[in-house]
Amino acid sequence: MSQDHRKLSYDLICQEILPFINCDPSLKVKTITSHIITSYNYTISYRKTWLEKTKVIEIVYGNWDESYKKLPHYLTALQTYAPDTISILETLPTHAPDGTRVQGNGIFHRLFWAFQPCIRGFAYCKPILQIDGNCLYGKYKGTLLMDVAQDGNNNIFPVAFAIVEGETAAGWSFFLWNLRQYVAPQPELCLISDRHVSIESAYNNPANGWQDPSSTHVYCILPIAQNFMREIKDRHLRKTLVNAGYALTQPTFQHYRSKIVL
Repeated sequence: MSQDHRKLSYDLICQEILPFINCDPSLKVKTITSHIITSYNYTISYRKTWLEKTKVIEIVYGNWDESYKKLPHYLTALQTYAPDTISILETLPTHAPDGTRVQGNGIFHRLFWAFQPCIRGFAYCKPILQIDGNCLYGKYKGTLLMDVAQDGNNNIFPVAFAIVEGETAAGWSFFLWNLRQYVAPQPELCLISDRHVSIESAYNNPANGWQDPSSTHVYCILPIAQNFMREIKDRHLRKTLVNAGYALTQPTFQHYRSKIVL
């Protein structure tokens, strides 16, 4: 009794694993297979388990395609019930088999949004913006770009978000231009990021507005320290590097730097 059984139908397996997927959609296929073996003493194929997991995710979170189709309606409702919320949706044109453009249809390309309470609240935060990107896992991939600030108690304060095709110069330009235009137009802001070349390119592009009014772009010390540890595996020197990054005066910085550069 170690083979897949015809009585282990899709409906039965869906019922069995739905509570687990509801709690953790990233549950591994082998974990689901082990649960079925424990419950029914049968081993189901990897493909069948993967299809069932996909089916249950659609039951819990909805269909991928349908979710994208509902996005314009969701943004309209957001504008209605949360006035002054900023949402910028970009689409790509669709074409018929003969190459002609189909009017009224579009393919999702990019989305920028910032909730009105977040925009208002940022005015009372420190004049510092921290930006980063995270890869999205799913059918259509993409990258989630985020911007956060700090309030007076050093708590993280979310400011703006975007979904783009990836951490490209065009994707970061889309995010930074909208961020500057609608959320953070004030002068003397400090923008913190990792050393991604696309961020630097987008920031230095005058069309995105970060040079006028003036702002400052600095690098986050944590990614630098992580890269340092990959090359020089010395925790003591890593701590010294972080202290140099947090130094508030030139003599203090030179003191820590002298311990690293021999």
